[in-house]
Amino acid sequence: MSLTYYHECDRIVNEINHICDWMGGKIVRISRDKVDICRARKKKSVADLAEAYGVSRARMNVILNQREVSVVSAGRLADALECDVTEILEG
Repeated sequence: MSLTYYHECDRIVNEINHICDWMGGKIVRISRDKVDICRARKKKSVADLAEAYGVSRARMNVILNQREVSVVSAGRLADALECDVTEILEG
């Protein structure tokens, strides 16, 4: 991928964060490793997680790979994993 592509992605993420902040939302970072640990504990595949969350498997992979989500999305993800939200946040 070109450097221009990555700069464009960063610009879009920054715009999304700005819009969410403006709307009163907050963006948090989820840890893919921690999500995978919770999934393993519950014996859930990505497809199972997607179904519990209410999206397609492909969309769930996007959510998991982007790592930056709204606090509402993080809460929904924790509910789908049947864990506390603090278990899946980075940091």
